[in-house]
Amino acid sequence: MTQPVGSGALGPALWEGRPNVQFLNAQDMVTFLVKGSENGVPYGVNGVGSGRMPGFGPVLSLDDLELIVQYLRGDTLTGD
Repeated sequence: MTQPVGSGALGPALWEGRPNVQFLNAQDMVTFLVKGSENGVPYGVNGVGSGRMPGFGPVLSLDDLELIVQYLRGDTLTGD
């Protein structure tokens, strides 16, 4: 791999505020994580699903998914 892990090689970068740009509010991000992506269906601000990301709703509790979103939308991800 020529890019650092999480830098956006296969999807949006996971740091520098990217989750806050793609999903303007936390609830939209939670909904996406619960359902996953559907091929050709738009999500967030400028995403279009490929169908490759599964929904985590059947596997993780809503509380867990909300905690993940809270972490991803926080200021702790720097890409270092």
